[in-house]
Amino acid sequence: MSTSSTLPEKRELPVPENPPVYQVETTGSRRDDFRVAWGRVKQDIFGEDDRVAAFERIPCARNSLMGGIGTGVGVGVIRGLTASSRVAFNWALLSFMVVGVGSWKICQSRRMEEKQKVERIMEALPKRFVKKKNPDGSDAGPAADAAAP
Repeated sequence: MSTSSTLPEKRELPVPENPPVYQVETTGSRRDDFRVAWGRVKQDIFGEDDRVAAFERIPCARNSLMGGIGTGVGVGVIRGLTASSRVAFNWALLSFMVVGVGSWKICQSRRMEEKQKVERIMEALPKRFVKKKNPDGSDAGPAADAAAP
C-alpha cells in the first residue's frame, strides 16, 4: 500500500476591492478612545440622525407605551398590596407587555385599514372626473346627458 496522502490545495482568499481601513492611532486617553469608538458604533447603528431621539415620530409607539406603562404600574401596585414584590413585578411586566403589544397591534391594523381606504379613494378619484365620449367622438357634457331620452 502506498502511503501517499493528498494535501488539500492552498486556496487564496478573495481580496475585497476596497478593504476596510482601521484607525490604529489612539488619543492616549482610554476615556477619549472609548468616546471616539462609541461615536463610530452609534453612527453605524443609528445612522446620521439619532433615531432614538426621534422615537416620538414612530406611529403608535407613544400611545402603546404609555398605555402599557400605566397599566403595568397600576397592576403592579395593586398586586403588590396583596402579594410579594416578586409576584407584583411579574404581574406588572406581564400586563405592560400584553397591553403595550396589544394596543400597538390594534393601532397598526387601524393605520393599515386607513391607508388602504385612502389608496382605494385615490384610485377611484380620477375615474369620477373622466369625460364621457359619445359614439360619434364628441364630448358628452352635462347638458347632453340631460337632453338624452
